[in-house]
Amino acid sequence: MAEKKRRNFFLKSFIKKYIREKCVLLIYLMISLSFFVQIPKETYAQSSQQQACCEKTKTGESCVYTDRNNCDNSNNLKTNYDRCEAVAYCTNVCCVSGNSCSPNTPKSICENLQGSQVFSDASCNSVSGCKTGCCILGGNYNFNSELECKNLADKVYGRSNYDFNEVFKSANNELECLDLSLKDEEGCCVDNNLCNYGKKSDCGGEFNFRKSCSQVGDCINLCKDRDHKGCKDGDLYWFDSCGSTGELIEQCNYDESKLCVEDNKNAFCKDINCPTTKKYDGLDYTGGPREHGESWCVYEGQTGNFRDKPGSIHYRFKCENGEEISESGRDFREEICLQAVDKDGFSRANPVRNNIYNSPVNSNISTVAKGFEFWEDNEENKEQCNKGTTRCTVVYVKENELSDWDCEGNCECESQEFIDQANTYCRSFGDCGFSYNIAEEKGSAGLSIFWTGSSLGDRPTELSQSYLDDLNKKGIFGGMEFLNSETEKIISFSEDASKVFEASETASEALFYSTVTLTVFNGLPILAGSYILLTSVATIGASAALEGSLIAAAGVFAAVPVAGWILAAIALIAAAVSSIILGGGSVREKTINIECKPWKAPLGGANCEKCTDDPFKECTEYRCRGLGAGCELINEGTTSVKCVDGNPNDIKAPKLEPIDFGKQKLTVKKVRLGYKIVEDIEPYKQFTVGVITDEFALCKYDLKVGIKYEDMGYDLSDSSFKKEHNLSLSLVGNKEFKYYVRCTDNKDNTNDADYEIRFKTKPGQDRTAPKILSTTLKNNANIANNIDKVLLGVEITEPGYCRFDVRDNSYDKMTNQGICTDEPSSIPMHYNCNLAIDKLKIGNNNFYIRCSDIKGNNNTQSSPFTLVRSNPLVINKIEPKKNDLIYVNDITLNVNTIGGSENGKSICRYSLEDLAYEQMTEFKVTDSNNHLQSQTDLRRGTYNYYVKCRDSSGNEAKENTNFKIILDKKGNEIVYTYKDSSTLYVVLNVAANCEYKDKDFVFGTGNKMGEDTTVHTAPLEFNQYYVKCRDDQGNEIKGVEINV
Repeated sequence: MAEKKRRNFFLKSFIKKYIREKCVLLIYLMISLSFFVQIPKETYAQSSQQQACCEKTKTGESCVYTDRNNCDNSNNLKTNYDRCEAVAYCTNVCCVSGNSCSPNTPKSICENLQGSQVFSDASCNSVSGCKTGCCILGGNYNFNSELECKNLADKVYGRSNYDFNEVFKSANNELECLDLSLKDEEGCCVDNNLCNYGKKSDCGGEFNFRKSCSQVGDCINLCKDRDHKGCKDGDLYWFDSCGSTGELIEQCNYDESKLCVEDNKNAFCKDINCPTTKKYDGLDYTGGPREHGESWCVYEGQTGNFRDKPGSIHYRFKCENGEEISESGRDFREEICLQAVDKDGFSRANPVRNNIYNSPVNSNISTVAKGFEFWEDNEENKEQCNKGTTRCTVVYVKENELSDWDCEGNCECESQEFIDQANTYCRSFGDCGFSYNIAEEKGSAGLSIFWTGSSLGDRPTELSQSYLDDLNKKGIFGGMEFLNSETEKIISFSEDASKVFEASETASEALFYSTVTLTVFNGLPILAGSYILLTSVATIGASAALEGSLIAAAGVFAAVPVAGWILAAIALIAAAVSSIILGGGSVREKTINIECKPWKAPLGGANCEKCTDDPFKECTEYRCRGLGAGCELINEGTTSVKCVDGNPNDIKAPKLEPIDFGKQKLTVKKVRLGYKIVEDIEPYKQFTVGVITDEFALCKYDLKVGIKYEDMGYDLSDSSFKKEHNLSLSLVGNKEFKYYVRCTDNKDNTNDADYEIRFKTKPGQDRTAPKILSTTLKNNANIANNIDKVLLGVEITEPGYCRFDVRDNSYDKMTNQGICTDEPSSIPMHYNCNLAIDKLKIGNNNFYIRCSDIKGNNNTQSSPFTLVRSNPLVINKIEPKKNDLIYVNDITLNVNTIGGSENGKSICRYSLEDLAYEQMTEFKVTDSNNHLQSQTDLRRGTYNYYVKCRDSSGNEAKENTNFKIILDKKGNEIVYTYKDSSTLYVVLNVAANCEYKDKDFVFGTGNKMGEDTTVHTAPLEFNQYYVKCRDDQGNEIKGVEINV
């Protein structure tokens, strides 16, 4: 910077001297020419030969026409005997040096300035960045070039943090620039004998600077005193009719909660606090007075513990300048509202992103499920809800003819509490299952509960009344209650709910209170999943449910310690059942099926208008559709948006017809209220029946005649309004079947009579053994290194049994009996067996599976099956390394993994505390064997990072590192120097190029220390060092002088 100022000073001094000498020269020439006729020719020639244009004189001046003996001819400096105006190296140019533009500068001078640029337009008018104008910075108006203004603005505002067009304004000269500074000044404007007090920029007549109209002679008699009240500089004043400010009426001190406001030509000091606010049922903290700046959350009905209703949104209310204002969160609860109250009772609230399904932390802590477009027939929504489907098989055994039937396994699944919990689990996946809407009406679909099997015991099929009553309670529950109680500890108000979790020291405790659990196997708790069956445990945990595997997908046994006990319990039950069967005893099973489906709004449209009942709550399509299946949003995007009944005059029930049986090569005969399939159906061969409706409808069926639509036991439409409703079946032979169907449209128009579907299956002896359709783990699946036992689910084509062995024996000789579904069913169901496999070794584990139906038809060939127990997953590199000293504020966590099930491929997460894997934050670059995560703007201090990685089989590796940041984020500078026995070290807070010498020097002529790095070195060979650096943009960094 000092060098730059010296150059600019030299440049300006030269220009002044250059002009002065040109004037002297001109006077000299005029006098000389007046005596030209008196000078002898020989004398003139001799004198001309002694004059020359020096590129540089011995005294350091440039482009001076003087005695040639004054010219400096060293270092290849030029001398020309022509006048300087005609010499190329003294031609005037536009010289751009740093942030300055210098017009009419001799070319030689500009070329000798380091880093300067030469432009032929000597006026600089056409040179980019040299255009002059008015530079406005912080109320100061200066006439500068664009380059100078940009440089000053960067220093004031920081690069790219401002709009240059607002800083640099067009002005032809300094006077115009100064005039711009006065445009907002006020005074009295006299225009066509009219007087008005206002800004100069608004005045088209004579402007009287900073004078009220009462001070202007022509206006004294035209302005009425105390004409009206108004606000100025935040206080209340009288104004005359010409707009001039009169005397002060009242100071509206903001620190006294007063604000001057103007309303309908009146003005007053207003209390900025809110004397009263709207009260909402169930939210005790709402209503009553609020201070200015306070904010709080409002929920529709209830929130937390997966109680948020379909169509509901979170709101942030605030008191602002005496007005109560509401702000709607995003539809589908993509934002959740969190609030806190400080020690003085002042409330603050903020919305945060609800990334519940991307962060297990949010799922367990906030317990606010995301919604979706439940009114659409969307396969993605169905798949999402299906993760919450729960099935549990209860096993009863009778040891001999004299014994009673006793419940042997999964007895808890008979309880009412189990069904109620299953619905809560279902709702955790979004707008799924049974729920009320925001008008406290029951939804029309979303949960289907039915039993299969002939075993004894209770068979509840409805949610309990106490559970339903609890669902309609208003308030804050579960994780949301916890979060809202953590006050200032949590409300640092991050934009991401997963980071809110990290702000709480005790948040991990909430995991144990808000995670949805189901209890099976004689009271052992496990995380609920899509098959909590003794006979078809397909998953434990939602993530594994999607993958269709118990352990290979998520390593659940490692995450849930009790699961190992559960597997042991299953193995014991399997062994007990096997011994009972082999000993002549009997086994009966029954399965509860709790199918989780997308929620549907109440039928009809009677409550559509409630969407706009509360002026504080925006009526969106999401809220509108939740009020009724017939509700539609109109005038969206305008101020007159409304939620209306889309077809209020529809009173016609859906008409039912048979589906097309042509592809199945079956024919039907219509009867008065239904149809009959003419051909007999092959037993245990899958086929499809169903109905087609003449409008979009929901359909149900039952095996009994005369059941009302709402009481029918089975769903025929997957909780979606559609026109084709199919039912796929695989049935026992030699039997007649009847199914009774009813349908309803979105206006609640329902069939009054049953629509009957009737057919028979072919007689004949069953001589076909079962076929294995699928397994919950794929053949050759990798499993985690720490897993030595698994539960393998096998689906077969008909009721029966399955066994396995490590040798390819016949079915009768196989020693390991599975637990299976062995009773035929008249409704669609899966016939499943579960095989408890243990003693798995590292590497390949080969097994053989055979099955038998209830008639004794056995597989004559085994189905080979292999499980691969993988090697451990290992983190073999983590950077920064332990105890590293870091001299920058931005670092990158760099982790490398090897081993596991896919040669190190895994997903890594990190945290600042030693948390469970699910509670950590995922690396930005991961799902490979190299994992990267940047961390920016770290402050000075010591950091501990914990890293855990998990592969597709559930192998988990963990490591930690610690390092020290020794710098704070500042401007680019040399921040630290030190030496050892042979080397000088120079540390910067930005990557740069540095040079050194033992005396002051110009950058570019020194000894290089390092390029594009923050740590630079030089050998210890001088007592004094001068160090200069430039960043990657070429900007100079303040140099240092070091005495060693």
